[in-house]
Amino acid sequence: MVVNADVEGTKTKSHHHTSTTPTPVTVNVTGMFKDVAYGVKVWIGSPEQSVVLDFDTGSSETWVNPPCTGWEGLDEYESLCRQLGTYVPQQSDTSIDANATCPPRWITYGSGAAEVRYYKDVVNFVDPWDYTSMGTNFKLHKPVQFGVATWSQNMVSGIMGAGYGRGYNQKYSGFIDEIYDQGLVQDKDFAIALGSVNEGEGELVFGGIDLSKFMGPLNELSLADQYSDAEDGFFRYWINVTSIGVTPPGSCVTTPVTNSTWTERFLPDTGTTLTYMPEEAFYAILDYFPDARPEPGFGYSISCAHKEAQGTIDFGFNGFTIHVPYSEFIFEIPAAYSDNGQNMCVLGAIPASYFYILGDTFLRAAYAVFRQQEHKVYLGQFINCGEDIVSSHGDVSQLYGNCGHRRPYAPPSDSTSIIQPYGAPPSPSNATTSAKPSATPIGFGTCRSYSTGTYSALDFGSSTTEVTFTITDASTTWTTAVTEVIDPGASVTTMRGLAGGESYSFTDSYSTDSYSYTDSYTTESYSYTDSYSSTDSHSYTDSYSYTDGGPTSSSFDWSS
Repeated sequence: MVVNADVEGTKTKSHHHTSTTPTPVTVNVTGMFKDVAYGVKVWIGSPEQSVVLDFDTGSSETWVNPPCTGWEGLDEYESLCRQLGTYVPQQSDTSIDANATCPPRWITYGSGAAEVRYYKDVVNFVDPWDYTSMGTNFKLHKPVQFGVATWSQNMVSGIMGAGYGRGYNQKYSGFIDEIYDQGLVQDKDFAIALGSVNEGEGELVFGGIDLSKFMGPLNELSLADQYSDAEDGFFRYWINVTSIGVTPPGSCVTTPVTNSTWTERFLPDTGTTLTYMPEEAFYAILDYFPDARPEPGFGYSISCAHKEAQGTIDFGFNGFTIHVPYSEFIFEIPAAYSDNGQNMCVLGAIPASYFYILGDTFLRAAYAVFRQQEHKVYLGQFINCGEDIVSSHGDVSQLYGNCGHRRPYAPPSDSTSIIQPYGAPPSPSNATTSAKPSATPIGFGTCRSYSTGTYSALDFGSSTTEVTFTITDASTTWTTAVTEVIDPGASVTTMRGLAGGESYSFTDSYSTDSYSYTDSYTTESYSYTDSYSSTDSHSYTDSYSYTDGGPTSSSFDWSS
């Protein structure tokens, strides 16, 4: 399904500019038709003619000008298609008809098709009329080849193919090839964050990575085996998914819907709205939505109330997991575009017999880096906490995101990691307790604690005043206003409504052990003393203090 909507102007920015080395450039990616597809704006020809193209990692061909007709009963599609711009070769002084060397071609997609005639022209990724972009050089000055549609079916926008081009899927250079060949980037790399549904737009970086669009590490994935020519015939960004699971609302435990030996190839495809997965995994997920019912043309509809639930669909990649919140995985179709004239929510997945796809309903929760020359894809858990662009040239496997859970300090093997704010090195006053945490959160969203142990990792969340501390099996989430225990087996008494100078306490009874906790709060600092005892007469006292002075002046003081 490729459907487009009204698109705002694209803003383009360069970073860390030097006169000799290509610098990363960011381009806005805007949700179209309420996030059915994601578009980038380009300016083609002389004088420039602007068009919005569906940015598509699942294909390599770039073409413009769908006829915008043939949408029976869906006038909104035709109207919005026409708002995305048109390129007329005859109105450009730099256009070249490439028909003599590359005859017209028929291109098919999963839900549409187009017939194109090839032209060459200059292409600019910078708005030539935006004074804030002046001085930014990200223009293909040498004409690049692309198609101009003479006919199409079920296509509301043109396509910018970001897959493998010259030497793999086509005989001529595509846009990604030309961006590299003309020296605009150091490598055939790009990184994309579609952004959350609430944000409505994302970010595409050519030749760079935005450290403020993900948390934790970038996880390296070599491409999986390609399909045979008989099965597909194209070289694509196939990667192996090694598990799929569900973390239901109210739980911190992921329930797998695949077995421990399961592995399947999936294509991370920004040009596909939904996620296509094996039937057995899909129907196991469907069991968590008992109100689901088949909806012809849309998959399975469910109540929109599920979008507010704090659950996740979890995709494992041989050692790490991308947690997709229900709010991103459930796709809401506006009334104007549904068949019954009412808003409708559909599960963000479709059962498939083969050719599995990680579509936009997955990619909204991921930060994805595509490196063609390495034949690798890197994935991180998407969170937007600003902008911090660095070059993707060289080794990117050691890069950590600025957002959410911080990079752990690596202590001796018998110690607990202290999670440092903003990836800062530990100060000499830091000490550790004798437990071994996992570096991976056990859940996402509400579940922000690290692995169990006598004492586990201390974590600064999306806010500098939000702390998660784990004691054995009891997880305590502490913010400036609320203290909550998220251990489902605990009996909890919690006092809320914290104000300056007040104190609060809770008692958590768990199995045969008991815990006590007292906290005094002021407007500038937090402190607590925690005493733990168990039936084996072993006791342990730990004192911790934290001063809220912002991201560069937080202090730690551990003693025991």
